[in-house]
Amino acid sequence: MPPVPFRVRCLFCGTVAESWPRGVPAPAGAIIGLARCACGQIGADASGTRRGGRVVTEADPDEPFLLPPFQILDLPESRSAPHTL
Repeated sequence: MPPVPFRVRCLFCGTVAESWPRGVPAPAGAIIGLARCACGQIGADASGTRRGGRVVTEADPDEPFLLPPFQILDLPESRSAPHTL
């Protein structure tokens, strides 16, 4: 499987943080390691594994979110295997 970035959409500002794993060919201008959204509240860090990476948030941990303030996009396994219930 070709290397893919780990992408997370910030639900505060609507922009996407895209991080490429270290040690793989990435396009020019790609962010290797921790990438942040435009408002800086959400960060994405590709781990280089098939499962994607980690999400870093500056949101207050005591804030009672019903849903996380981010959306993980394009996980490799979501493209290769359909979701079943």
